[in-house]
Parts: sequence; structure tokens; C-alpha cells
Amino acid sequence: MAEDDLWEITLDGLQTAFPEQSQLKFKQNYIKFDGCHQRDYQFLLNQRVSKNWHIETALVYEKSQLTLGAHKQKVSIGEWSLIPRYQLNSRLNIGFGVVRQMAVQFETANNADMQLPKSTRWVVSSRTPGLKKDHYLDVTLSSRQWQRTNITGNGFERGQGDKKVSISYTGNF
Repeated sequence: MAEDDLWEITLDGLQTAFPEQSQLKFKQNYIKFDGCHQRDYQFLLNQRVSKNWHIETALVYEKSQLTLGAHKQKVSIGEWSLIPRYQLNSRLNIGFGVVRQMAVQFETANNADMQLPKSTRWVVSSRTPGLKKDHYLDVTLSSRQWQRTNITGNGFERGQGDKKVSISYTGNF
């Protein structure tokens, strides 16, 4: 049995445990070329709770490896998100929620192993449909704060934060 078939059977089984209005998806993204190998896995749940409200939640795991001659680094990241969304009209919804990133595991060729601190990102976003079905445009305001682990360490370790505005188009081509 192929791995994709196994995931489909598993998702179908899980779907029966959730209300009819729920949507479960499992996505795998993969890119590989000389010196770069990256993979991410996303388990997504979209639950409608009323006519205009739905909740998006995701579990994400990403891992990558970059190689340049004798230099090699590996990174792995896990995160979860919870974003309630309100449908303003047929073309626009807004969301406010949180994305929690676990400690980032960073490993280099000389076996230096670092764990970057956990972070919490608060987001406000607006979403409108894209050019095709399952495509969308997001405009997001976010504020991220890293967990303080060392008051005399680098910026991450001191618990610094950042704020940003991002515009992204999401779709499969």
C-alpha cells in the first residue's frame, strides 16, 4: 500500500470522528536540488462553528538540510496555530489568532547543536479568494515574541520580538 493511500485512509477515518462541517487535510511539500533538501508536513483542520464563523487550526513540522562542500546544516521546526475567522461577505474574511512555534533545532556539520527559543506570534489577517479555486490572498499583521532564556544572550535568547506586515498568495500550481 502506498504512503499516500495510507494517509487518505487515515484522514477518512479521522473525518468520521469530527462533525460533518469539518475539513481535514494533510499536505506534504517537498523541494530538492543540489545542496538543498526541504520537506514540510501540515495537518490542517477547518471547523465551521456558525454561518459566519469558522476555526482554522494546523500542526506543522518542517525539516531541511543545506549542504555546501564540507559545510552542512540541518534545521527542524514544529508549530501549531489556532485562528478563528469571521466571514464578512462572500469575498472577504478576517481572522485573529495565535501561532506557537516550538524550539527550533539547529545542527551544523561540526556537531554544534543549538535550540533556538520558542516563540509566540499573534496575527490579524484578511483573506480574499485568489484566481483559482483553493487559491487565496492574505494580508497579515503579526507580532512575534521569543521566549526569554538568557538575559545576557543574543536577541532571541533575550526574548526580543518583531512586528511585520506580510502579503502572500497561496495556491498550488
